Amino acid sequence: MQERATRTRKPAAIRRAELLDAATEVLRARGVEATTVEEITSTAGVSKGSFYLHFPSKERLLDALRERLGEELAAEVAALERPQQRAAWPEFTRRFVRRAVEVQVERADLHELLTAVGHDHAAEMGGDPRNPAERVLASTIAAGVEAGAYTVADEAAAVRLIFALVHAAGDWACEQPQEIERIGSAAAELTLRALGGAD
Repeated sequence: MQERATRTRKPAAIRRAELLDAATEVLRARGVEATTVEEITSTAGVSKGSFYLHFPSKERLLDALRERLGEELAAEVAALERPQQRAAWPEFTRRFVRRAVEVQVERADLHELLTAVGHDHAAEMGGDPRNPAERVLASTIAAGVEAGAYTVADEAAAVRLIFALVHAAGDWACEQPQEIERIGSAAAELTLRALGGAD
């Protein structure tokens, strides 16, 4: 009896990640407008049906890529160890903000592609509780307040405004990467002053 070949089904999370990886590759090569679902699925080695199981449209895939960029940024800055001593918080804050700007520049090509198409810019700039980068900022500010390193009357407002500041600093640094040190330092100092944590 001839054995029937069976196709291995990958877990949904892995298949979704592969589609996002393929989309990133195609977008970098072709741009948003020229990229098609067919090119993404061909690069990922899956059917169009598989694509639509994960993303109802190309626009939803672009949203997912924005979310992934936010998760990557959040992971990078969350990896910085929060200080135990109150006196170490100003320098930690500077490193935290500078790293957030650096990550945006490191992903500048994809960031530029994704911001070139219509999306909810208000959510991207702060005020969206699902935004992983904003959640990391919120938890960091709360930890700084608890440590006595920050003095903030309205934490929610501080999170939203500082998120917008760091996002704008990242946009500027993407446009002028040769100025990244200056931009990152300026954003860090403004953040420290806003949080009442300057030396």
